[in-house]
Amino acid sequence: MQTWYSKSLGTASAVYTAIHDLNLLSSRMCPSVLHPYVLVIDTFTVETIVFFAPEDAELARAFGASACAQPVIDGTRFVDIGYTPLVNTEFPASVAADTQHFSQRADSTLPSV
Repeated sequence: MQTWYSKSLGTASAVYTAIHDLNLLSSRMCPSVLHPYVLVIDTFTVETIVFFAPEDAELARAFGASACAQPVIDGTRFVDIGYTPLVNTEFPASVAADTQHFSQRADSTLPSV
């Protein structure tokens, strides 16, 4: 079993600051990966939670996420909010060209909804 990671981003406006910080970190650590994490709403606590797949463990640990079981994002407990970070247009052309390849990897690792 591979280890997933998660971290609560809180509720209300605190979430925006956390997402901003996460986007900055992910653009530095894995700039060519379009979807290095999944944002969900926890319907029990109304918190925004970020989940990282096992292949994004380095980013997860750098962001302070904790190990967890693979989430079941089925709209019951966790609802995927469908968030996609904006692509940094300042990347070199070679990095932008690789983005398509990495986005296919990221899409294939997301849990089915």
